[in-house]
Amino acid sequence: MVEGSYKYAQKGRLPGTLKIGGWNQLGTLHEQPPGSGVTVAITPNSVPIETDWAVYAIVDQLVWRVPGRKDPKGIGVFARVIGGPTEENLVDFYADGGVTFSGMFPHRPDDTLAAGFAYTGISNDVHGFNGTQDLLAPATLRRFLRSATRRS
Repeated sequence: MVEGSYKYAQKGRLPGTLKIGGWNQLGTLHEQPPGSGVTVAITPNSVPIETDWAVYAIVDQLVWRVPGRKDPKGIGVFARVIGGPTEENLVDFYADGGVTFSGMFPHRPDDTLAAGFAYTGISNDVHGFNGTQDLLAPATLRRFLRSATRRS
């Protein structure tokens, strides 16, 4: 794994940080087929992966500073983007971002409120397997049938 960071305008009015990084898996890793339920052991159906990697970028920027404050308090924005090859990764793309409000109230200078969003891109190789739905559907159906028979 490698990461580079550049902090700019740290003593200025609107400081920010940019990070760029990535990782590379060397050697053979065995991918388990979706739905196998196996997390550690190598099954006969596992697929050897010779290499895997991902890259990412992160931005954190103050866009408005609380007047009269020496420390970087105010409104900030942040964003993160991560991507890797579709064939080897369950999540091949991820992005999140948002806005932060810090030190906005004089009597609560250390409080921070953040609002954000996230998007997770699921690899096309696993769209056919809906693990959550496949695992929860029988339990939901049993609960529904149980409550329906009690009402009658």
